[in-house]
Amino acid sequence: NDEMLQLIRSLETGLRNFVRSLRQSPRYSPQLPFTLSMLEEGGGSVRLAIKLSGYTRNVSETGMALVVPAIRKGDHHLAARNRRLLIVLELPNGTIRIQAAPIRYERLSQSDTRYLIGVRIISISDDDKLRFLKYLNRLSRGAQISARHRASNS
Repeated sequence: NDEMLQLIRSLETGLRNFVRSLRQSPRYSPQLPFTLSMLEEGGGSVRLAIKLSGYTRNVSETGMALVVPAIRKGDHHLAARNRRLLIVLELPNGTIRIQAAPIRYERLSQSDTRYLIGVRIISISDDDKLRFLKYLNRLSRGAQISARHRASNS
């Protein structure tokens, strides 16, 4: 039984590392505050169903990992299939609005009530995308400088 669990964990870790290596967009780890609303379509109009706040664990050009206080609000499950989320993300240079689709979720730990939701960006205005890409570019330059600094100090 223990050997089987170890094998499963080993396979899971290997698969996770393989998927991570396939990512096209580099990830950065700023803790940016956001508010999140579920978008509900009804009769041709879109309304905001619920709202809650959290922070990012990581961000990339194509998606992000969001830390939220709960995965449900009333009867609404944030990561339900075909769910659309509106994320109002606070960047240092202003607020941007992103529509995203949840890809996966997990509880942060057994003793923690917070959840991590992985989302894929599906829609963002041209102006907000430009601000977001400029922000990611600054993070990228900072990561390169930091890596050169670590290498020169080794």
